[in-house]
Amino acid sequence: MNKLKIAGLFLVLAGFVLPAQAELKCKNEVTVQAGAMVFEGDTDLDTSFIYGARFGHYFAERLSGEVSVFPIRSGEDLTTLYPSLAASYHFRFAKFMPFVQVGAGMLRLQPKGRTASNELAVHWGGGLKYFYRPDWLIRADVDHVIDTGSGRGTNNLLAALGVSYLFGGPRETAAKPAPVEKQPVVLKQIEFDERYFDFDSSTIRPLGKEVLTENAQYLKANPTIIVSVEGYASMEGTIDYNQKLSERRANTVKDFLVAQGVDAGRIFTVGYGEMRPAIYQVNLDSTTVASQLNRRVVIRLLQK
Repeated sequence: MNKLKIAGLFLVLAGFVLPAQAELKCKNEVTVQAGAMVFEGDTDLDTSFIYGARFGHYFAERLSGEVSVFPIRSGEDLTTLYPSLAASYHFRFAKFMPFVQVGAGMLRLQPKGRTASNELAVHWGGGLKYFYRPDWLIRADVDHVIDTGSGRGTNNLLAALGVSYLFGGPRETAAKPAPVEKQPVVLKQIEFDERYFDFDSSTIRPLGKEVLTENAQYLKANPTIIVSVEGYASMEGTIDYNQKLSERRANTVKDFLVAQGVDAGRIFTVGYGEMRPAIYQVNLDSTTVASQLNRRVVIRLLQK
């Protein structure tokens, strides 16, 4: 006997310690059951077949409340436990969920040859729920139903077996993806050399137009960007001529960007002539690498 008490105490304590494996809080439970009601002998009522339904709600992971209706027929007499309210506390062991319950309701009694009476009844007991599917349970209940009227029927026993279905509760929503930071658009710092401009010319070659078209798309997609178009020239020719040539090259690039739909107010131009060479020229040979690199236009980002 002591071993049974220890085992029972262990199960109760484990119910507090072991975490529940399914989210029950805020779920609803509807149950249909059938069974038997065993009455106290002095009620003149025979053991009766019962059937009924329960509707419950889980206010916490282990705590629920429910209302139940059980019409009970005993021979030619009709008795009804209607309605009853109860609170249940659950324990959880994998798919098994034992529970204890206490409640009260109205017990209508009509013994043979007597007038029907409506009596306040309290009941206590417990049962077992088994998850055979995630939201479906097999449920068994055993309750001691105590009729409070005149102390009669203090040992009535209700036993029922049925099926429960869980529904409702908070909806599971997919986690929102982390916001993706928009990568800043970087305008290409293009340096136009002899591949983009003919020697001693401000006319843009096809390759230059291809690169400028790409930059125009960036500028239109980012209307807050402001750029500076800087024209340069190699050292061949006079200082004054090279200055004007560099300005023409810068203006030609600006005109092309404007023609592609970029606001002219976002483009500033300047010509530096030969005064800021990329590489110092030792001689005035236009075929040298230094001369080629000095014939350029640079687009710089001034403001995002």
